[in-house]
Amino acid sequence: MVETVIFLPFLVTLLVGILDFGMAWRDSIAISTALRATARTAASQGASGSADYYALQALSSGLSGIPSDAIRRIVVYNATTNSAPDPTCLTLSAPGGQSGARACNVYDASALIYSSTSFSSMATGACPGSAVDRHYCPLTRGINQAVGSDAVGIYLEVRHNFSSKIFGAGLTIKDKVIVRLEPT
Repeated sequence: MVETVIFLPFLVTLLVGILDFGMAWRDSIAISTALRATARTAASQGASGSADYYALQALSSGLSGIPSDAIRRIVVYNATTNSAPDPTCLTLSAPGGQSGARACNVYDASALIYSSTSFSSMATGACPGSAVDRHYCPLTRGINQAVGSDAVGIYLEVRHNFSSKIFGAGLTIKDKVIVRLEPT
């Protein structure tokens, strides 16, 4: 009886920890899977004006089991084969971004429900100043096979809250995928 009283709190804490971290691991796997689908969509869209729009739609579909308020940051960035987004991109508020060699578009969860008219358009052939993807304009992404295609990176930051709070409030899951755009 005394042994049970001593051992029971340890056992309950262990079981709650397994549950909390198991659910976080499940979310991490869902995030990785959704990011791969998003990257495939971005690669197949190439330099289409609607590339970011369709990539975000793929991400939304892949993250259907994760609450939208858990999504902290989505960054679509000009990548090299194994690069992380520019640190500045990780501090900018959404919607935003930066232009130049380390260009990026920064989004939050609200971008998953933006209308396609918020993005650049193939019809106009330009990235208007009002477009949410204007900083790393999809229409300027290189997809020429002769000179080499650009690589696009997708970075995602999601907050997973623990249900028990025994091990803290939760943890932030960060993941990225980089793909080469499909040439024309």
